[in-house]
Amino acid sequence: MTQTKEQIEAQIDHARMELNANLHELETRAVSAMDWKQQFDAKPGTLLAIAFVGGIALSLLIGGGGGGRRRPLTQPRAAKGESEMWNQVKGALIGLAAARITDYAGHLFPSPGLRK
Repeated sequence: MTQTKEQIEAQIDHARMELNANLHELETRAVSAMDWKQQFDAKPGTLLAIAFVGGIALSLLIGGGGGGRRRPLTQPRAAKGESEMWNQVKGALIGLAAARITDYAGHLFPSPGLRK
């Protein structure tokens, strides 16, 4: 059974309308997922927790943990190996925290293109 030219054009028009509707829905989802205000309104506790952990990680990276206090001159310095080891532990913990936050955020804000 062969289709007429009008039937083929109608099928093409129908497919075009479906594609336009799908693209519009995808655009709406993408804008919604990237709107931090809307995400905050939906999940304020989660985003506050992410901001808190991110602030702690950033303060550890910058090294502002001293609180402005100075070491007395009579107190001996830590051995170089101890300081280096502590920096490696901090780096590993920060890397782990960043990976966990990224993974968790990926679950909170899934990519709209991957959902059906």
